[in-house]
Amino acid sequence: MRSFRLFTALACASAFAVSAVPALAGASVAPVRIKSLTIARPVLPATGGATVLRMSVANGATCWITAPPAVRVNRAHRGCAHGRMATVVRLAPIDSLRAAHFRILAWVHGRDGRTIRRAVLLAERGLAPVQAGFSPTTRPVLGKAYSQHLTATGGRRPYSWALAGGTLPPGLRLSASGVLSGTPTSTGNYSANVKVTDASVPLHFTKIITVALSVAPPPLAATSSQLPHGAVGQPYSATLVASGGIAPYRWSVSSGALPTGVALSADGHLTGTPTAAGTFTAVVQVLDSSPSVQRATESIAIVISPPPLSVAPVLPTAYVGKAYSVALGTAGGTAPYKWSVTSGALPSGLTLSANGVISGTPTAAGTFRASLQVTDSSNPAASVTTDVTLTVATSLVITTTSVPATATTNPPYTSFTFQAAGGAAPYTWSWAASGTSGLPPGMSLSSTGVLSGTPTKSGTYSFIVVVTDSSSPLKLVAEKGFSLSVS
Repeated sequence: MRSFRLFTALACASAFAVSAVPALAGASVAPVRIKSLTIARPVLPATGGATVLRMSVANGATCWITAPPAVRVNRAHRGCAHGRMATVVRLAPIDSLRAAHFRILAWVHGRDGRTIRRAVLLAERGLAPVQAGFSPTTRPVLGKAYSQHLTATGGRRPYSWALAGGTLPPGLRLSASGVLSGTPTSTGNYSANVKVTDASVPLHFTKIITVALSVAPPPLAATSSQLPHGAVGQPYSATLVASGGIAPYRWSVSSGALPTGVALSADGHLTGTPTAAGTFTAVVQVLDSSPSVQRATESIAIVISPPPLSVAPVLPTAYVGKAYSVALGTAGGTAPYKWSVTSGALPSGLTLSANGVISGTPTAAGTFRASLQVTDSSNPAASVTTDVTLTVATSLVITTTSVPATATTNPPYTSFTFQAAGGAAPYTWSWAASGTSGLPPGMSLSSTGVLSGTPTKSGTYSFIVVVTDSSSPLKLVAEKGFSLSVS
């Protein structure tokens, strides 16, 4: 043991003689005495260190110091020049929680032949108990690098740290130097016992503390970039994006309006077919799946354009002398539209109005070609040019002038085919009664214009032949009266 029982004698105790030599007869020598004995720092820390012992004497010849082995002092020092002595006293570090006390003796041999001594006490504080603590400055966040130092006091440095039980957040580890670091891979509340050991020898002082950590999810944020544009009548699809928090996320519209025909699903998909053009703004909200649900909002804007401007003109055949009117078909773009002829020419008698109607009465047959342009009212305006071909045919007429007569007896009536011109073939034929008359009994007119059969009764019969062409959408019709004599 480096410490021992403290003796009663204190630094301020009176000096006393331990030996004496009688003075020579007749001589007058002043007695030796210790005027003062001090120590600069009577208490040293557990880490040891040095202090200075000073002594002032009178009538001294030789001075020296004795001390326990644990006290390092120059024991060979015998100087006491001019009645003063100063020497360095050292203590090694202590490895005990208890303080140590050392009694140092200062000796003086005087000119009078006596030797005296005085004691002074030097103490060394014991080690403070090891104390440790954990005060996180930040909360660990899922997926984010984390580092935190554990602290300790007392005992002897350096400290050694180790996990003594419980569970640290997955992804974090504790180093021997007391650094808790890593990247958390799971959220939740975790608790672990951590032991700190000091460097005392031969005994190590330890302390166990509880480290409690709660790993939070990263902050939730709606991070959708600029959403794509859409067009009326065209399928639209986009996906809203969020970061942080804990998936899955739940999306909804909290204010504003999405394009008509487009809806937002709970998983963040925007789908549908827009039915109206414009710029639509809405505030969307996203909730995560954290135990303490996080919420984030974001303002979005979706631009829906009109459908692309297009034309698909269908021009039926026109006929000379017959009124004609066709509205040109237009799709997409923004109404109203404006039409014009940019090259070529329409048939004489026909014109194109600004609102896209070709109308009039053709005056000459033929095939006519023209380039037509339509411009919409969007800003900037969109234009489309289309080439059209319009055929003007002559009107439908029956060219047959008369029907051959027939007898009532054999042989049967030779078949006869009516003829027509103009219009659009093929033709469809039929007949109608003229007054109270019609075709002779036993005879018929086919749809292809063939008159055939064997009359069964003589007489003169009057009937009307009707022919219809294949024009579209309006069919041409012509009719003509005929007589047939049966004898």
